[in-house]
Amino acid sequence: MSPSIERTASGSGVIISNDGYIVTNYHVVDGAESLEIILADGTTLPANLVGMDIYADLAVLHVVAKYLLLLIGGTQTHSSLEKLSLPSVPR
Repeated sequence: MSPSIERTASGSGVIISNDGYIVTNYHVVDGAESLEIILADGTTLPANLVGMDIYADLAVLHVVAKYLLLLIGGTQTHSSLEKLSLPSVPR
């Protein structure tokens, strides 16, 4: 019996609402068993996939977090998403 290999992937995303909705690419989350995001300040939050469009290569995630601020008009008035970490099952 061969040992199982845990694969991980990472990508970027954009926080689109202060109540925890994030947009990323579908190909980044495709096949993921679990999702977590890492904010620029190092905060790690578990995420849930709430919507996707495989043809447009878009996915919407949700995290339970309060007071995520948004990037509006190019000014940094938000918690930025540093990394999207996606532990996934081997295919």
